[in-house]
Amino acid sequence: ENDDDDDDDDEVEVDLFFNEDLNHSDKMDCGSPSFISFYGRHLSLSESLRTWRLYAIMIIFCIVAGSGILVINNIQAVAGAVNKQPSAFFVTIISLANAGGRVLIGLVADACSDTLSRFQLLALIALFMGVTQCLLSFGNAFFLYPCLLMTGAMFGATFSNTAAITADVFGSKYVGSNYGFIDLAPAIGSYIFSAGLVALFYPKMATTQDGDISGDDLQHTNPDGGGGGGGGGGDDKDHFCQGVHC
Repeated sequence: ENDDDDDDDDEVEVDLFFNEDLNHSDKMDCGSPSFISFYGRHLSLSESLRTWRLYAIMIIFCIVAGSGILVINNIQAVAGAVNKQPSAFFVTIISLANAGGRVLIGLVADACSDTLSRFQLLALIALFMGVTQCLLSFGNAFFLYPCLLMTGAMFGATFSNTAAITADVFGSKYVGSNYGFIDLAPAIGSYIFSAGLVALFYPKMATTQDGDISGDDLQHTNPDGGGGGGGGGGDDKDHFCQGVHC
C-alpha cells in the first residue's frame, strides 16, 4: 500500500509539470469558502517553479514595472524633453499616484470580482502602461501630467494585483516565498528598461540628432561658463540639451 501511495504522489508531481489543467476549473471561484488555489492545493516555491504560470506572471510584472521604473528614474529628462523645467513636483505626482493605484486596484478587484478577474485586471494594467509609454514618446507637453499620473497608478497597481494573483494561483500558505521570487521581476525590468534600453538608445539618438540641435537649446552647466545660451563653438564649457529633439 505504501508503494501505491508513493506512485500516486509521483503522478501528482508529473501532472503538475506536464499537464497543469487536469485538476482545476477554468474559472477560479476565489469567493468560495472551499477555494484554496488555482491548483486546488498550496504550492511551495519548488513546485511553483515548475509551472509556466509563475513565469508568465513574472514576465508581465517585469515589463510593466520596468516601464514604470524607466519613467521614474528618468523623469527629469522626460520633462526636459517637452521643455519643462526640472522639478520635484514630478516625483510627487508619481509618488501620490503610485500610492493611490495600490489602494484603488484592490477596491476595483473586490468590487468587480464577479465580472473581472485579477488576471484581466493585470492585462488592463499592462495595456494602460503601454498606451502611456506611447503617449510619452510623442514628446507633447500636454500629455506629460496625465501620463505621469497613469504611470504612477499603474506601477503601484501592478504590485498589489500581482501579490493577490500569487495567492490565488499558488495558495496562501507559501505566498511569502512565491511572491518573493516573483518580486525579482521589477529588479530585472529595471535593469532591462531603465538601465539597458536607456544606455543603448539615448547616446545613439543624441548622436543622430546632434545636427538638429541649435545653440538656443544648449545651456551651460559649468558655474564658470557664464550662464545659459551659446551654441558651443570651440569653448570647453559643459552643456546639456533641452527640447523635444533632444
